[in-house]
Amino acid sequence: MTKGLLEKIILSGLGLASLSQDKAQKMIDELVKEGEVSQKDGAIMVKKIMDGVEKNKKEIEKMTEKAVREVVTKINVPSKKDISALEKKIDDLNKKLDGKKPEVKK
Repeated sequence: MTKGLLEKIILSGLGLASLSQDKAQKMIDELVKEGEVSQKDGAIMVKKIMDGVEKNKKEIEKMTEKAVREVVTKINVPSKKDISALEKKIDDLNKKLDGKKPEVKK
């Protein structure tokens, strides 16, 4: 079995997003023990696997952030900037009201 094909099988069969370095290392150690790959190639494979895991993790984070932004925009949730502007308006109105005496109704 070629090293490239072996890597593809490992990467696709395990689900990169959930693979820990410890699991990857154990799996590659087993392949080294069985003589499928050399120690050097095994170390390279673990690095490639972990690089792939990190890349997938970042891509998932980006997609999640984009989806959340779209939902927040769609449901019209006020932004931090919007809330700060409203707080400033409230503060300004409170300052104006503090300068006036309340009217007493008779």
